[in-house]
Amino acid sequence: MVIESIVAGDELLTRRSVFFETRPGPCSRFIQLRYIMMCLSRSMKALFFAALLLLTPFSLSRPHTKTTPDVFWLDKYGNIAWEDEKARLDNFAIQLMHDPNEIGYFYVRSGRVSCSGEAQARAVRAKNYMTRVRNADGNRIIWRDIGYGDGFEVSIWLAPRGKPPLYVPDYQPPTDRHVIKYCGSNPLRELDRARRRAHNHANSLSGIEPI
Repeated sequence: MVIESIVAGDELLTRRSVFFETRPGPCSRFIQLRYIMMCLSRSMKALFFAALLLLTPFSLSRPHTKTTPDVFWLDKYGNIAWEDEKARLDNFAIQLMHDPNEIGYFYVRSGRVSCSGEAQARAVRAKNYMTRVRNADGNRIIWRDIGYGDGFEVSIWLAPRGKPPLYVPDYQPPTDRHVIKYCGSNPLRELDRARRRAHNHANSLSGIEPI
């Protein structure tokens, strides 16, 4: 290592060089390693900011578009009377007529106690009501039997035309907890009779005349 110094005389400046002979030791090696790590750290920071500057114009130049879900939940109801269900279907038909680019999905799930073919019969009845009474386009109404659950349930969904919805429930087969009865060729008639009997029984307990 060379250290140069200037010594001032009366009229002459002389340069004097002092040579020190140094040998590498543990301290010098540590200083060199620390210097190398510091340089690498600065290099990594420089690369990071350079990449950030390169990517920022592309992200800023992208147009801001509002993302909308491709499926919209419209309604959900359980084992209600047919007159009450028609009110729900009226709203369903209004939504389809309001937006001709929407497709309606009608999912039916049977409960723990049900009739054989109940879900299919209810779905067909609902679609016939919408097409024959509310003049809805039958090609835009897709129904599906999604199996069995804890209780009867209908869910109605809307999705854009030509684009399958993200929500497509899997079919759930019956288990040992489910009771499937044979209710004749018209399960809906038997269900309406059973509901009417239950309604009259409840009214009789309250002192109301049966219907």
